[in-house]
Amino acid sequence: MRIALYPNIERDPGFVVTRRLISCIIQEGATAVIENDIAPELLSDGLVRDSYDTCDLLICLAETELFSPRRTMKAPSISL
Repeated sequence: MRIALYPNIERDPGFVVTRRLISCIIQEGATAVIENDIAPELLSDGLVRDSYDTCDLLICLAETELFSPRRTMKAPSISL
């Protein structure tokens, strides 16, 4: 399973939560995916840079009333 992540750059300084989530995804045998143009400063072992269109699920850590990447994705999504 390929799981797209949309990190919250403002609320997750240093991407501590995002890195923990990436680690959990990989430990469960799935692939963590972030698009190339999103948080290029985020580097993590096992993280794949690819299109969200290739993913089975989106986990959004940055959704707000004004912004929702879920609107453009066909895959199921979870907002945290």
